[in-house]
Amino acid sequence: MIKPLCAALPLCIGLALVALTGCASVDYQPYYGRNSVQAGNGGTKVSVDGVDFWANGSPPFEFKVLGVVTSEVGSGVGAKGLIE
Repeated sequence: MIKPLCAALPLCIGLALVALTGCASVDYQPYYGRNSVQAGNGGTKVSVDGVDFWANGSPPFEFKVLGVVTSEVGSGVGAKGLIE
């Protein structure tokens, strides 16, 4: 005989995964314009797997804007986790 708790565990895990994946959305829009190459003044950044994400400000060197990412993160999920 299967205990009721053990039988409900896969269902609970499945519902939790669906809820977590529904908490975050990401939208990427490519940038088109003459001023795509810019020079920044510095700021704060987060590096994930060798890729720099500038949270505030911009890199203190010339860089090219490829696009804009807009993300919405639900409660309990951090922005760094979304990037990874």
